[in-house]
Amino acid sequence: MNRTYLLNYWTLYTEFIDKFKNLKFKGVPLALMTNFYQQIDEELKRKMEHEDFKKLFLHQITSPEQIQPFFEHWLNPLRKPLISNPTGKILINSAFIKIPEKTMTRIFHKDNAIILSNARVLNQLGLPNEYIGKYKENTKKDSDSLITEATNIFSDYEDHPAFGNDFFRKVFIERIPMIVETIATVFNIYKKHQTLSVVVGTTEDIVSRTLVIVASMLGIPSICLQHGILMGEEAYLPAFASYMAVYGEYEKKWYEERGLSNNRISVIGHPRYDLIFTEKHLSKQFFVKQFKIDPHKLTLLIATGPHLDLRKFGRLIDLIATNSKYQIIIKPHPWEIGKGKYNFYLKLKSRYKSIEVITNRSVNTYDLLSNVDGVLTSLSTMALEGLLFNKPVFIYDFINNNRNRSYDYYESFDRFIQSDPDILVNVLNNYYSDPNENESFNNMKNQFLATKYKVKNAGKSLSNLIYELANIRSDE
Repeated sequence: MNRTYLLNYWTLYTEFIDKFKNLKFKGVPLALMTNFYQQIDEELKRKMEHEDFKKLFLHQITSPEQIQPFFEHWLNPLRKPLISNPTGKILINSAFIKIPEKTMTRIFHKDNAIILSNARVLNQLGLPNEYIGKYKENTKKDSDSLITEATNIFSDYEDHPAFGNDFFRKVFIERIPMIVETIATVFNIYKKHQTLSVVVGTTEDIVSRTLVIVASMLGIPSICLQHGILMGEEAYLPAFASYMAVYGEYEKKWYEERGLSNNRISVIGHPRYDLIFTEKHLSKQFFVKQFKIDPHKLTLLIATGPHLDLRKFGRLIDLIATNSKYQIIIKPHPWEIGKGKYNFYLKLKSRYKSIEVITNRSVNTYDLLSNVDGVLTSLSTMALEGLLFNKPVFIYDFINNNRNRSYDYYESFDRFIQSDPDILVNVLNNYYSDPNENESFNNMKNQFLATKYKVKNAGKSLSNLIYELANIRSDE
């Protein structure tokens, strides 16, 4: 089901780009600019889960290696050869960059780097800030014309499974003004700033995508960092930037299997993790005091996430909390905290004295990870971070909304990843009682990190890559 849906997704995407290829602003095809998967509602998704869906299309994506080459066909005509501009600045889009200020100021210098953001401030993340909004211009006339043109194209496909879908059409039409305005804004930014290179945290958002596409039209090198573990193909493809900077060999192979040339992939890790290796974290003494920890018990950090099966999660907590040798710190996902969706965890806290729930966003996750005895988490970056802190990590696969998905990133975890809370707790108990299990986990961890993450100074690697692309020797 997963493979069928994804191949149908890419087939539909290629159809969309082909039919709307003449809908352009300043030479940029608008169909390339939308975050395509957000145009697909549940009704259309269900149709795309069936093998016969692709029969509706003349051009079909039948294997993963065809994905990136298709987009290269449309992106290459926009690109100019990369040029060296040694006096230019490094432009960094703040959205999704996920680099802490301490690391940012270590990598970049205020004299040669600029943060682009939607904030009206002089400085951000320790660097000069440019408010993107001041580069906007009135593009309503252009947008209105393109909306009319797009509406006419859609009217020719009333019976099309996607183009005739009200939600699909509505989302794209409503995005046109934002897409057009952003393209104009980005051209104005580059007109004002001589640019050495562009760094973005993803190309899912419209500003980041526009920054790298317009940069390619001007011969400016761009780097897209990997914004999280590969848990959704549509969020990481297509590759728009000059270079994809990835965590490890796993991701490099993943992109190559989807048709991206290996000379556009660089294994540099991510600067967001550098503080694991360079920062001094909260001392055990203060940790015990701040979080009311019993130093004679094993402390488990349990990280949550949206869309969990709460029945299974509750069972997991019950099994652990009733064991007197454990105490639990539950850290809700930032999305849950932001939406106030953590009452379930507070009810668990009221039931068991051995549970603490962290809802304060100012609490440093790395202070927690450095001091706990073990980590339980869903399929997330927290598992990777736990391993980088050399902690035992146990993964619970309780996600409810994973239709069309089969994640293999953590498959080498073997028995240390489970969808049954009873089995996972047995694995947990065995780890803390059997030295052989401890050794087995360490062997698995070492093999996992060998292909997933080996970098200790990603900031230095990123700096080197920037200057290498710009044909300039780094002074760092």
